[in-house]
Amino acid sequence: LTLSFVRAATRARPMNEERFPEAREVGGVSIDSRTLRPGDLFIAIKGPNFDGHDYIEAAVKAGAGAVVACRDDVPCGDVPLLLTHDALEALSRLAAAWRRQVNPKVVAITGSAGKTTVKEMVALCLGRQFRTHATRGNLNNHFGVPLTILAMPSDCEVLVLELGMSAPGEIAHLARLAEPDIGLITNILPAHLEAFDGLGGLDGIARAKGELLEHLPVTGLAITPHHDGYEALYHQLTPCTLRCISLHPMAGERHLPHAWVEPDGGVGDLSLARRVDRDVDLFGVPWRYQGEHMAFNALAAAEVAFAVGATQQSVVDGLAGYRPQSGRWQMLESTEGWTVIDDTYNANPGSMEAALRTLAAQAPEGHRVAVLGDMLELGVNSTDLHEALADVLVRCGVERLFTAGPQMKALHDAIPGTPGVTSHYRAQTSDWIGGIASHLKAGDVVLVKGSRGMKMEQIVKDLVG
Repeated sequence: LTLSFVRAATRARPMNEERFPEAREVGGVSIDSRTLRPGDLFIAIKGPNFDGHDYIEAAVKAGAGAVVACRDDVPCGDVPLLLTHDALEALSRLAAAWRRQVNPKVVAITGSAGKTTVKEMVALCLGRQFRTHATRGNLNNHFGVPLTILAMPSDCEVLVLELGMSAPGEIAHLARLAEPDIGLITNILPAHLEAFDGLGGLDGIARAKGELLEHLPVTGLAITPHHDGYEALYHQLTPCTLRCISLHPMAGERHLPHAWVEPDGGVGDLSLARRVDRDVDLFGVPWRYQGEHMAFNALAAAEVAFAVGATQQSVVDGLAGYRPQSGRWQMLESTEGWTVIDDTYNANPGSMEAALRTLAAQAPEGHRVAVLGDMLELGVNSTDLHEALADVLVRCGVERLFTAGPQMKALHDAIPGTPGVTSHYRAQTSDWIGGIASHLKAGDVVLVKGSRGMKMEQIVKDLVG
């Protein structure tokens, strides 16, 4: 990026214009002086709990190549300063301009759960054929998405973006920046319900996630789940072709085209099927993961990769090479003989049920243990949603339950009288450190899961060492 490009894209006004080096290049874009690299453009974003203007001096000392700010009384020294009325808007404008300059094929992925997993799988599949750039970690909000776009190299062929949200309108904003060609909704589950109290609950979440589909071009492709009951809504929202994905085959001509997980397909550890022009293509993937949700994630990633133009071999090799990130269903062995499943990255009712079902498939009866922390941001229905997990625990054969957090107290209180389940409760996650191992035995499989704010990884470390 040159400073002339930054100036034009952000519509910022350079100070000391007679000395403004228009041709100077900046190495990257940063909003954090702690991670800024020498030569980066520093944009002084103001958030609810911080003000980037307070860190301009630190950014300059770290070697910032230029600064975008909203005030001219900042300690920039000889570093070029561009003034704007809104630094966040400047960041967004710059990202949108760079996306158009590079002009890659853009994939955007949203949903209540599975976004990061599917994004990683898609990047693996596409990276075997195309110069691919993807969201790192979960930088999926109004800060992370533009930064991801701006980190894209100039020769990028495919950009894979994860779009997150906590309120209506956020997906629409991110989609306007990204201008995606292909949009995927992984699922609609109870998550971030606090922001949707009074706005329709799950229906409100579906409409908000559907903002992605509204911003696809007529020539684009929307890939959506069939089983969540919002297919009619998706058809209304998107101007482009819609392709359905499902855990099971879908009967009827109206569902063409679609893809599904083929049970007992016999062509690999995981059998995937897709219908295109009335022909069915069945192929297998070497697979090491249990659970329908992981099979569905693989199917979703495969459909995205095929839509971009990946070969079947690239898809198979990419999916076979997937390994979970930290906190996403990592199976860890303890020296005492039990297995800990680290699924601590986050939790909502849908992902919690999926995790418990997968635990049941992986652990023998008598060895299923769950350590669960609060599911946060569920709004007025939080108590009911936590209580409802009692029935799931029974169906999944969990015999020992350890809970932490004020919301999980509702689940603990619902357990008495529940056949076969012994429950233990403590108010905070840290209260369980050193208090669970004595209840475990060799051969146990222990699922540890909760919302990010519960810091359930403390328990994983305690149980595994």
